Amino acid sequence: MSKETQIEINVLTSLSQIPETAWDRCACPEAVGRAPFDPFTTYRFLKALEDSQSVGPGTGWKPHYLQAKRGGDTIGVAPLYGKSHSQGEYIFDHNFAQAYENSGGRYYPKLQMPCHIHQPPDAGCWCALSIRRSRNPPWCKPP
Repeated sequence: MSKETQIEINVLTSLSQIPETAWDRCACPEAVGRAPFDPFTTYRFLKALEDSQSVGPGTGWKPHYLQAKRGGDTIGVAPLYGKSHSQGEYIFDHNFAQAYENSGGRYYPKLQMPCHIHQPPDAGCWCALSIRRSRNPPWCKPP
């Protein structure tokens, strides 16, 4: 496999491990030089959650940000959180957790990717605009 097609996936525990421009170029490319369509996908918002200690140690929301790189360039990002409870979610799954644990399973910790309930049809995934336009894989719709 050539280095041009090889993709490296990194799991980051803090947004400070990735440049703000690299994150926003993937998560909200429309926001370059103007207001984002969705401010909740921006580096500034997610970093504010970390800085205010709304996520991180003691909150039950442990950051696991995914970063996809090709040839040293960030081509995709995704915010994931390791959860030790179901608080702060749109749909609570306490009954699922209790039923699973009553049957001998271990429901927590779980890994969750926050997403919109009503995502715009042209939002695509959080990949670089150049990837969306050049390759147009089925999981990335061009904006």
